[in-house]
Amino acid sequence: MGHASVARSLTRALKAEKATSGHAVSTYVDDANLVRSIAYDPSAKELSMLASVVAASPDDQHCVFLDTIPMRRQELVSSIIASLASAHNRAIFTGHTGWLEGVYMEDVLWWRELLAFMRIKAVFVYHGLDVCEGACDLESVARYLDVPVIHTGVLLPRICRTDTRRQPQALAISMGGGVRGREIADFASAIACANPEWDVDLYLGPYADLSPGVSPTRLHTKQFAPNFASTLTGYAAAISTGGYGACMDHIAAMVPAMFLPLHIEQEANVRWARQYLPGQLVVDTNNRIKVIPHNPRPAPRSFSWSVVENLL
Repeated sequence: MGHASVARSLTRALKAEKATSGHAVSTYVDDANLVRSIAYDPSAKELSMLASVVAASPDDQHCVFLDTIPMRRQELVSSIIASLASAHNRAIFTGHTGWLEGVYMEDVLWWRELLAFMRIKAVFVYHGLDVCEGACDLESVARYLDVPVIHTGVLLPRICRTDTRRQPQALAISMGGGVRGREIADFASAIACANPEWDVDLYLGPYADLSPGVSPTRLHTKQFAPNFASTLTGYAAAISTGGYGACMDHIAAMVPAMFLPLHIEQEANVRWARQYLPGQLVVDTNNRIKVIPHNPRPAPRSFSWSVVENLL
């Protein structure tokens, strides 16, 4: 696995289906300390350990599912290649959200060579055709990749059973990983000051650096929780970045929201995700907020491990 936002959603989906599928799930990520610190998978292991684990296991005990291939880190790519060299008879898969920052034919040809070299059996897209209707970026280049591109469904979290009631005029603002945490915190502070009738909670990301601290009267800072979708069910509205995991949390919680995408891929996430929310939060030039309700699309099809099992 790679990117924390997708890895969090995928791990939840796989672990939720473990009991029915009979497959144990082990998570290897490129920043295990971060993953453990936000507590969605306290047993996460470093991706660099994958080669030794796969080599020591019988071929029929594992399939290898690479959430992403972290090309930016040569030592991790080397570890993955070494592990796959030991996986003689294993099924090897990878996946993607389906939305790309820019598609050029030279990139597509490189991806095809990489997929062939790593013996990837299929690429899973983390949404169904009911979401993109065959128009996502990855589907547009699928015929050039020489491996099946399969839409599996979205990685929606399960809402934990809770007695929490949605509180009127309670607003949750979350910053994703927190890479631009200072900017989002300043925005949250302005929202809290301009809307004194709202209770505003700011959920900090693991990368957030808010020094000097943010402490306006009506802004409460909290740590991100692993069951954040369940937490969101207690709010009347929300503001969030546009990461894949954030979109999944807000769709599952069915909370009106405004997304603040940080880059092109997040903009693509937001375009489809907001159609499944029961309303939109808008902010005027004076930072006053208003919820505009609308009828959401029917819930998107969810990921099922059986789609993977059919290819084993």
